[in-house]
Amino acid sequence: MNILRKGQLQGVDKGDVRGQVALIAELFGVVA
Repeated sequence: MNILRKGQLQGVDKGDVRGQVALIAELFGVVA
């Protein structure tokens, strides 16, 4: 989660909540 907060992941902007949710969903194998 700290990585997301710092905006260090490519393709995910700091204000891109949808992108973060989709990324977390993929990481945990959850279909958004």
